[in-house]
Amino acid sequence: MKKILIIAVILAVLGGGFFVYLQITKMDRYLEEAISTGYISLDEADYLADYMDDPRVREVFRKRLISIHGNIGSEKHPKHRPIFDRAFSSHKLKVDDEVGKALMRVMFIHDYMGAKNWVEDYETNPKMTIALTNQLKYASSDYLGMLIGELEARKVKVTNDLVKYVVAASMSHGESKEGQAYLKKGFPKNGDVLTLSGDSVDPNNDPRISEGYAYLFARKSFPKMEEWLFDRLHARLLKHPPEITEEYLNGLVRAMQAQPVPRVVGLARALGPLGAQRLRKFASSLERSEDKAAAAKLLAALGSGSLEDVDPILNDLKDQLMRHDHDADDRKKLVAQAGASLAAFGPKIIPRLIKEMNGDNGHVGAAAATALAELDPVLLAKELVRQIEAKNKKWGYGVAIEKLVEAPASPEIDRFYELMVPTVPEDAVKALAERLDGPRFVSALFVNMPRKQKYDPQEILIYSSALNQKKGAAPQVARQLEHELKIAGGKPDRVFWLVKLLALEKLGQNGGPETKALVQKFVGDKGYYVDVRTTIDSRSGSEIDSQSDTHTFATLAYKALKKIEAREGGK
Repeated sequence: MKKILIIAVILAVLGGGFFVYLQITKMDRYLEEAISTGYISLDEADYLADYMDDPRVREVFRKRLISIHGNIGSEKHPKHRPIFDRAFSSHKLKVDDEVGKALMRVMFIHDYMGAKNWVEDYETNPKMTIALTNQLKYASSDYLGMLIGELEARKVKVTNDLVKYVVAASMSHGESKEGQAYLKKGFPKNGDVLTLSGDSVDPNNDPRISEGYAYLFARKSFPKMEEWLFDRLHARLLKHPPEITEEYLNGLVRAMQAQPVPRVVGLARALGPLGAQRLRKFASSLERSEDKAAAAKLLAALGSGSLEDVDPILNDLKDQLMRHDHDADDRKKLVAQAGASLAAFGPKIIPRLIKEMNGDNGHVGAAAATALAELDPVLLAKELVRQIEAKNKKWGYGVAIEKLVEAPASPEIDRFYELMVPTVPEDAVKALAERLDGPRFVSALFVNMPRKQKYDPQEILIYSSALNQKKGAAPQVARQLEHELKIAGGKPDRVFWLVKLLALEKLGQNGGPETKALVQKFVGDKGYYVDVRTTIDSRSGSEIDSQSDTHTFATLAYKALKKIEAREGGK
């Protein structure tokens, strides 16, 4: 029994000693955790608030205020205010930019003006005035007006920076009536007190306001910039060209990635020849491929591009297509944009374009062809004809083909379209139908048609629609079918099946009496074709249903013959 009592006493002594140890080391343990993790719980903050004499504790509270971005009293931190009030009641905050930013949120966003008591002589503290002014750089519409009111109450003196920050903040957040009032009436002269009631400089001719526009332009995120805001910036900066700073050049580069090219080029041209020189030097310091490409495109659009600027544009096109899951329309758009930028280099880039068209990257080749279509469509047609005839054509050039359709008539371009049917059916047939007369169109269609056993129904529909809509084509169709029959030794069942299908349909629709004898020869044709229609699930891509119908050419010829006779009898 005595032994047990001794053990109990020892344990009690040890436990008491451990408790005393915990109490003695409590502050050090809390501080160690706060310093290492940057976090203190509400209970720890409540305990440490009574030890603000210790500079380590003051630093912990300062960092905690900054780390929670001034959200004192918000829903996330509802009980922090009284603790911070107690902590800073005797040991005031030393104000710097970070503390000032946090205090702005406490006072203006979370509506706790009691935070003024955390700073010694708040109303006259010069560092607080500086902090308030600096917050204009970050001010949101939520408290921009209150921030301007605080500066007016302090009778702060107007400077270039003050005007710049108010302008930028007011433009970014148009809801601030106070900021918009200064933009409308104008700011006092430098050195005068910030107020709307005194004399002011004409806002339309105030270089300080233009500097504010340039400052906003240099720091704004252009993909998110509202169109009205860019229009305002664009109009002002063209009227008052800004100083050529790295920040402004960076703004031009970022704007080039998100805004219509002519707008950005106009801003860059306003900088004069020196602007292009500075932009080229600035471009050499850029690291991201999209930034390098944007600078290269801008230099080319300004007429200052060199062949060294081609690679950043092509590399960026490759990077974008590799980084993102683009659909066909996105890829076409990216290729068209790159092609337009390459065309801006002018004729000097043509040898490089030809080289890329014969390279190993289809999208780069397509962009090069698009640029060449802009610079020299006849040369593009010649190159494509050379590729096709050499059986070395690797890529489809959809955008370039569309541009060639718009080009003036030329034998080279027409020859290209005559050869295009085997490679890009839809684009080629549409282009052929637009550019060539009836006889030449029919000849190109039938001569260059791929002789294959299976066709996608959409391809056949494209051929058929273009042929049926082409006026004056029926006589040439008859001559072409007669020619095909002669090559087949006069045996209708040996004529290529798609030629028979398209020709008999066309003659049934528009054939005259002189074609009756020819169509009659196919009434005894023993051949047939199978029309397969498949339904695909648009989401999964899997086949839902498939139906097939067999049609004989004899039946098709008989129906065509009856239609010709009906037209003949109606005359």
